[in-house]
Parts: sequence; C-alpha cells; structure tokens
Amino acid sequence: MKILEKKHGRIGKLVLCKDEFRETNEMPDEKKTLKEYGIEGDTSKEDAPTVNICYDFKPIDDANPDPILLSWMN
Repeated sequence: MKILEKKHGRIGKLVLCKDEFRETNEMPDEKKTLKEYGIEGDTSKEDAPTVNICYDFKPIDDANPDPILLSWMN
C-alpha cells in the first residue's frame, strides 16, 4: 500500500484482485502475504511466474476526483 500512496497520493478503500478484477478474485485480508494467497515467486527472474494484481481505490481528501488513468510505467 505504501507504493500506491507514494505514486497516487493518499488512498482509501483499497481493493486488490488476483488475475482479473472480479469479486471472486478479491484479496480482502491486508494482513495476509502474497504467498498465503497462492502467489509464489522464484529465486531467479527467468523462472518467476507472472501474476496480474489488479487494484481499485478511492482518493482521500478529494470530494470530486477526476477519472485517473494509472500506469506503473510512468
């Protein structure tokens, strides 16, 4: 969550989903690790699996936020 706050400002009501944004794919327990959600890495970058983590949130301190396009590439 700290990475998201640094990139997008203060956020609230964060929703994380594994693979695609659907209620059945939500990861609601913020105290669980990715491993506990079945997402495991590898010691080498070449052998590590690729997993999509989708997220949605509401900005804090902004009564009428404009739609935002988000990208990790910025």
